[in-house]
Amino acid sequence: MSVGIDSAQILEELKNLLANQNNVRLLSIEDAAKEVGIGLNSFRKIANKKDFPIVKLNAKKLVIMADLPKWFSEHRGEKLC
Repeated sequence: MSVGIDSAQILEELKNLLANQNNVRLLSIEDAAKEVGIGLNSFRKIANKKDFPIVKLNAKKLVIMADLPKWFSEHRGEKLC
């Protein structure tokens, strides 16, 4: 009998684990775009920048919300998308 891996459950457990350590919040690209107030298409383009604060779990990209203010500050004045 093989045991299947539920990636959604692993993702939730990872989020919970990280959230309980140093108050790290990870949001999907969609949720982060809503919270920041940037359109989804523009946010996706920005999130593809090499140094953008994301972690990848399989095909899922999660934004490290605590690092966003610093990242945007470092890119102030740049055309991002």
